[in-house]
Amino acid sequence: VYGNFDYSLNASRMIEYSRGVPTEIDALYTARDAGIINEGTELPESSNLLRQNGNPIWRVSSSLTWSSGPVRVGASATYVSSFFDTSLSNNGNYYRVDNHTVVNLYTQYSFDDSIAANTKVKLGIRNLFDRQPPLADQTFGYYGSVHSPLPRYIYINLQTEF
Repeated sequence: VYGNFDYSLNASRMIEYSRGVPTEIDALYTARDAGIINEGTELPESSNLLRQNGNPIWRVSSSLTWSSGPVRVGASATYVSSFFDTSLSNNGNYYRVDNHTVVNLYTQYSFDDSIAANTKVKLGIRNLFDRQPPLADQTFGYYGSVHSPLPRYIYINLQTEF
């Protein structure tokens, strides 16, 4: 009566992320602690890299699709939680890269008549709210490994089988 609904939710939460420190970095930590080098010298964090430099705690993606006969309508969203960019700091506080959500929509029609059998036309919008990636101290001003710089765009897709 109301068509078919499909819903998907995928979420991942990073609990721990760390790496060992090379001996050279250990030596710098020791020198800083002994006052040989400046106390404010920033050194790479070794014990906990969670929420730092492109390592958010949460990544969530979700989609909802409704279909009835030849018509299908869908929406999807992706969310990445905030994290800190350790290359920028103010009095020991790192720069916060904001969380980011992108929403996409589409509608699709599948032709069933004999002339256009097995043909589908899809019209969609990517990045519906035209969200730019959050600012970060990286080459292009954002974390390319985490966020996409693509602005809102509308597309049409024609698919057929013969």
